[in-house]
Amino acid sequence: MAAFNPKDWRDWPDTSTPRDAAALEDQETRLAAYTDTTAAALTATGLASARPAANAVPAGSIYVASDTGEVSRSNGSAWTSAGYVGVQARQRDVQVFTSSGTWTKPAGAAADPNAQTRVLMVGAGGGGGSGARRASGTSSSGGAGGGGGSITDVTWTTSALLASHAVSIGAAGLAAAAVTTNDTDGSNGGTGGNTTFAKPDGLGTFNARGGSGGVGGRAGTASTGGGSGGGTFVGATGGNGNNGAAGSVGANNSGPAPGGGGAGGGVTAAPAFTAGGGGTFRGITTSTGVGGTTDGASGTSGSGHGNLIAYGTGHTLGGGGGGGASSVLTGAGAGGAGVAYGGGGGGGGSSLNGNASGAGGAGGAGLCIVITEWGG
Repeated sequence: MAAFNPKDWRDWPDTSTPRDAAALEDQETRLAAYTDTTAAALTATGLASARPAANAVPAGSIYVASDTGEVSRSNGSAWTSAGYVGVQARQRDVQVFTSSGTWTKPAGAAADPNAQTRVLMVGAGGGGGSGARRASGTSSSGGAGGGGGSITDVTWTTSALLASHAVSIGAAGLAAAAVTTNDTDGSNGGTGGNTTFAKPDGLGTFNARGGSGGVGGRAGTASTGGGSGGGTFVGATGGNGNNGAAGSVGANNSGPAPGGGGAGGGVTAAPAFTAGGGGTFRGITTSTGVGGTTDGASGTSGSGHGNLIAYGTGHTLGGGGGGGASSVLTGAGAGGAGVAYGGGGGGGGSSLNGNASGAGGAGGAGLCIVITEWGG
């Protein structure tokens, strides 16, 4: 039996061709068996990521994405947007990186031309320097505090981003080791690593730079606190180690960035011990690492303060560690660690020959949070 052609039905009856009962019966049978494949595949609904290839469905097919509300029409080789239906709930995807990895664009956001992606990066904090170890009668400075990491905050239209981007998390700046050799200056703390997000054009990365390490304690001179690298918001500088005097607190930084570490205490020419300086968080010395206040006492680790962003991830900006007190009786106090994310480590206190100086504290590690929103 010949396949039914809808044209047969439209053209019949014509007055020039008589139809007998058998012909009518045959046409009725073919009509009942006819299936309009285009009409049957005309509409489909599902997630945007599950939409079939445009050439896998008949031209004219409609697909409604249930997650974005976008209506697409196939021309047989490509899908074209035909607008949106309804009011979709605002969608949010939050990807948090505490170690290096790969960000993947959410499927729903990929189908929404108005989707926005915010990338918030925190560089790692620098490590604190260690104190000097010098002979009695020689004044010296404690190790300086490490600088806080910077913050870089960038927002794109999601469609401008690739399907995936490499994310690298800055490693914490290393703590300077205690000095165990007589008549030796302290060692410098390590620089915190940069946190990066690969650019969509493939030409480099966006960076939140890590804080530099604090300089080791010196005989007869001050040691310099670590600074912060570039970014949208610069981290606080570490406290300076003062010659024959107490260590300075981390610099007062009123911006929304990690704090610097406090410096270790120096030894006076008398000799006498001095206290370590406190670490900072945005200029607040009471909410983070406390410097050692008695002979040979170590500084405490920094503390986080408040959510880094208002999306309930629970991640905080890091405070700097406190500096260790110097000692004329025993080993000097170590600097406290800078807390994640991005806090600078505290410097170690100075000591007299025969006793170890105070080690510096490590910096806080970096962080990257990527927030994508679409629909709504």
